[in-house]
This record gives sequence, C-alpha cells and structure tokens, in this order.
Amino acid sequence: MEDLQSLTDYRNIPIERVGISRLALPIMIREMAGGYQHVQAESSMFVEVPAAVRGTHMSRFVELLHEWTDKPVSSGDIEALLEQTRARAGSLSAEAELAFRYFISKTAPVSGRSGVVDYRCAFKGRVDARGYRFALSVQIPVTTLCPCSKAISDYGAHNQRTYVDVDIESLPGALVWIEDIVQMVEGEASCPVFSVLKREDEKWVTERAYDNPKFVEDLVRDLVLRISGHADIARLSVAAESLESIHNHSAHASTVIVLQSPAEVGAFTLNDLQAARS
Repeated sequence: MEDLQSLTDYRNIPIERVGISRLALPIMIREMAGGYQHVQAESSMFVEVPAAVRGTHMSRFVELLHEWTDKPVSSGDIEALLEQTRARAGSLSAEAELAFRYFISKTAPVSGRSGVVDYRCAFKGRVDARGYRFALSVQIPVTTLCPCSKAISDYGAHNQRTYVDVDIESLPGALVWIEDIVQMVEGEASCPVFSVLKREDEKWVTERAYDNPKFVEDLVRDLVLRISGHADIARLSVAAESLESIHNHSAHASTVIVLQSPAEVGAFTLNDLQAARS
C-alpha cells in the first residue's frame, strides 16, 4: 500500500507539533510513601514534521504509548519513550504529556476522620537537540480569606476556594514529589481543604483561615519564597485564582521565576507548561 504520509510536500511549510492528543491510558504513578497509584491519564504525543515531508505516522504514537499501559511512569520513563518516538518518526524533537488526577489521603484536623483529596497533575517531557527536559504541573485547591474583608468587618470575613497551579521544571535527573508540592502550597494557604470534616473540624478550619488571611498576591509571593528553596527546581511558575464569594469575578495572580541559568537547562514557555491542563 502507498505510504502517503512519507510523500514529499512542496508547500515548504514545516510544522512544529504533529501527533495525537487526549488518548486515555491507565498508568502507574510512584507515591512518595512507597508503592504506586493506578491512575487514568489523558496522554498526548507530538513530533516535528519537516517542510519537505507530508506527515507522520500517528499510529506509531498510539503503539508506543500503549506499551506503558499499567506500568510505572516517571521522568526517566518519559525520556525513554520520547527517544523511541523521535527515532521511529525520524524527527528532531518529540514531546509527551500525561495529565491525570492524583489522590492523597488526608486526616481531618480534629476528629481524625480520613478521606482523599484529588489533585490535577501532569507530566510533560521534551527531547530535542538541547537534550531532555521534564516539567511537573500540580493544581491544589485551598482556602483563602480576604484580609481587607477581615479588617473592615465587625462580624467576620469572606473566604474563597482558591486553585493554585504550580508548574516546575526540575534539574536533569532530579525527582520532585507531587506530595512535596501539595504540602508546600497547603502550608502557605489560609487553610487547606479536606474531604471529610465533622463539626469540630469545621470550627478548626474556619478559625484557621480567619487567623491567616491572604490576598492572592500574598499567596503567590509566599509560595515563590517557599518552593524556590527546593534544590532540584530550575524553573517555577505559580498561579493562584480565587473564586470570589461576594464578587462576580475571580481574583488572579501569577508569576514565573528562573532559579537556574537558562544555559544549564532547557526552557519551557509558560504556555508549554500549562498546556497539559488545557
């Protein structure tokens, strides 16, 4: 049968990213405490297509991704996957994204009741002439309480459900745990959120938030200071969006910090780092 994808293309337009997206795949994620968590990932894979080539063989991407079904996936595994992809496609670069929900067990602060909280996460890797880079994205729900509302009100203050998006590019060979990122974010919020709360727990979280008011600007700055102390992080993006309870809008703050020299590690743009959550 004729191989149409391999035909010469005369329009002279290279394409930066060609591949597949939103392929559901069961994989395993290593847990910080030991063992693995089985998750369903939404996977994507892309390569470059030169100007003179009509297309790429996308069925190969599906075959390669399915080789990781029900297997552990980490930064090193993604690097191996991308090297295989680049070799099979004859491409100068290859990218892969695995977006998934990761569950962490949490104990209520007073009653001790246990429940799980889900966090939207993504692994993203890219290999090209500059080498291999890996990025981790984690979205953490927290509570924030408005300092201004507290200062001007006689009877209380309004709070918000705030979603914090942390995107990090780690140093080559380094391992940054999802649990570490979650712990740092929840530690800087007005209060963490929990799955199971009894009355005594609700009292605790309400008073905890009231005693620790923060604007989104405060939260982002405090997180940059805390997370940037992690020795294995090269680039850091932090974004906080508070779903306002008394306004018809959300409050947003975000920033990107380079912790290592761009010459030492490859660069992801902010859009690249956030692509796994779009």
